Amino acid sequence: KYFCYKKLPELKIYDRIITLFPTLVFAGDRQYPYSHISRDICKVIKWIDIIRFFKVDGSFHFIHARDVTLIVKHLLENETEQSNFVLGNKSITAGQFIKEICECLNKKVFFQINLFPLLKMLAIFLKNKFPSWNLFCFQNRYFRYKVVNTSTFNIKSDYQTIRGILKDFLNHFKKIDEAIGDIASKINENDLFVMLSDHGFELLDENVNINCLLKEKGFLKIKEGSQQKLVNIDQSTKAFALDPARIYINEKNRFPEGGIKKEDKKEVIDGLKDIFNALERNGKKVIRKIYKREDIYDGPYIESAPDLVLVGNKGFNLKAKVDTDTLYEKNIFKGKHSQDDAFFLVNKKCDLLIPDGFSVSDVIGLLRNIS
Repeated sequence: KYFCYKKLPELKIYDRIITLFPTLVFAGDRQYPYSHISRDICKVIKWIDIIRFFKVDGSFHFIHARDVTLIVKHLLENETEQSNFVLGNKSITAGQFIKEICECLNKKVFFQINLFPLLKMLAIFLKNKFPSWNLFCFQNRYFRYKVVNTSTFNIKSDYQTIRGILKDFLNHFKKIDEAIGDIASKINENDLFVMLSDHGFELLDENVNINCLLKEKGFLKIKEGSQQKLVNIDQSTKAFALDPARIYINEKNRFPEGGIKKEDKKEVIDGLKDIFNALERNGKKVIRKIYKREDIYDGPYIESAPDLVLVGNKGFNLKAKVDTDTLYEKNIFKGKHSQDDAFFLVNKKCDLLIPDGFSVSDVIGLLRNIS
């Protein structure tokens, strides 16, 4: 980008070019991808109960993508003598940034411990291992520029503060809380009020195509000349995956092209567990947990259950896509289901009735006992 900028004066249309330099950009919603800082702020909010008591030296400007578009529209429609603009709101320190988030979340900040001395010692110790850009940012912590924003051009905006940017995000959850509160206020002590979710949500970094891995390792083979679909698997296939991350051994007499004998099944499962446990992406394990069928299923139809069920590590979405040779992919989605924050809440005391290893299948029986 720098070399491109230096080459601009060579263009015949240079006198008509206006160059914009956005600072940190907040952006993204259900339709559009989130910017880096918008994704990171979700992580900050998740750990705010701990983060609020720490700060680091440094400051930065920020601007919302909506304000960038409003400024661009204004510059296209109006004459200007200036040809370079740095887009951003008033700079804010990292500590103040945390405090403003806490104000939005009604979290009190009694004190903040400065982590910079510790980070400085770490930087000195790891100097040769620090990426050059990270080192530059560390040495030049106070990013302050002569900025313009919507107020510079007399444009109304609600996104010139952290509170304004977080408002829509927080209002969404506020409305959910209000709806729950409205329901709770209308029930009496004899009513049963239950809230249940069989999964939570977390940020998505990459999709992981498990069938692609199985093809790479020789566990899954598609008939030569056929479309990349599971209906075309070759009899030499040892295993295949179905969404969500369910692994089936291609057993003889169980599947049309089944070729694995019952006595060879354990060896195949052990081999699968080895490749799943070894799978890493940038030094991070992709698979967090591997369940065998009998670990999580029971009942008369257990033989129809998958042989293994995989749980991905945070950020990894395990998919069963077949028609691809790409193990890791990204798409427009930025969130995925998570298991650890599934919950069951009830407004009556039922601790003694909840069995060990409580699961979704136990809910109806429990409700019958406490209703």
